[in-house]
Order: sequence, then structure tokens, then C-alpha cells
Amino acid sequence: MNLPSAMKEEMDNLKLELRDLKLAVSKDLMELRTTVDSVIGDMISLIERQKSLLTRVEGLETRAQGGLPVAAPSDPFNAFAYVDLSEIEDSTEEIEGVETPAIIEVQPNGSNSSDELETNKDAGDVRVLSDEDLAASFLELIGEHIDEVGGILNNVLYSKLWRREEEVTPTIKKLVKAGLVADESILLHKLSKLRGLYYRKGGDPDAIYNEVYG
Repeated sequence: MNLPSAMKEEMDNLKLELRDLKLAVSKDLMELRTTVDSVIGDMISLIERQKSLLTRVEGLETRAQGGLPVAAPSDPFNAFAYVDLSEIEDSTEEIEGVETPAIIEVQPNGSNSSDELETNKDAGDVRVLSDEDLAASFLELIGEHIDEVGGILNNVLYSKLWRREEEVTPTIKKLVKAGLVADESILLHKLSKLRGLYYRKGGDPDAIYNEVYG
């Protein structure tokens, strides 16, 4: 099927944009996976280190308080069997001045993590934008792009201009469409059944299309 050169060029541009978007998403996923693996490894190492320190402290305190005699090292895996009572007393004095690491609380099964998320948001003063806020911000961006370039096709509106981390929800799309319809300074010039050009009122849509996309 022979297509007009302008439409073919536009389809090629869309394919390139889609390829670049897929590559960017794959790269972000790989970086996220590496970060998660690193955090999990650090947490496991911290927990194991904490268990080791707590076990040693408890054993030293028990032997020091009870005044138990030092037994023969019958168990090769018992670290306290090789510690003399004088070493225990010296160790306890040093340990009293050292702040032991805080115990990491593990939430029981079935607990809701939303409380922790809310706490983190309050601590970092993170504001989650609503669909209305995101739509309003995107409408401003569309207006700035139209003023700068002259117009924007409706079928590449989000793939070309949406650069936020938040996902474009159907509610956002409805709000954006309603905002464009309500804005009397922005008009939609139909190019085909599905394609149209958003431009400022008073402009020549055919000339703008040829200049930007032709």
C-alpha cells in the first residue's frame, strides 16, 4: 500500500520515538532492579551483623553476672567457651560505652504498609499530585508547546510531551481533553477521522501542519 510521503515520514518518526521510549524504560527497569538488589543485600548484611553482636553481648553479660567458671572448649562453635572471665569483665566495660544498633522491626504477616508509606511521606514532605493537578500542569505544557512550535498533533500529544514519572490515567486524559475543549484560544483542526492538529485561534492550521510536520 503506497502512503503519502508526509504520512510515511510521520509513521517512521513515531516508530523511532516508540523505540527510544522502550529503550529508556528498559534502562530504568535495569537500574531499579540493581538498586533493589543492593538494598536487599545491605539489609541482610545489617541484620546478620546485628544478630551476631546481640548474641555476643547477651552471652558475655550472662557469664559475667553469673560468675560461671570457664569450661573446657568442648564445642568448637561456642565462641564463649574460649573467653576467660577477666576478658569477659573487660569486654563488658567496653560494651557499656558502645551504642548497640537499633533492632529492625519486621512487620507481621498481613500488616498494612500504608502507615509506613504515610510516615515516610510526612517525614520527607512528599506531596502526591492528584489527577487534576497533573492534568492542569500538562495543559500548561501543551499551551507553551503550541506557542513555541505552532501546533501539536493529538495522536502524539502524550508520547511527545508527557515526561513525568506518573502514569497517564484515563481520568487524566479526560481532564486534558475537556480542558482543551474549554480553552477557547486553542482549536482542533481535523486532518482525518482520528488525527487532528491543536493550534492557537487565528492561526492557519494547514500552514502550521506543513511547517511543523510537512
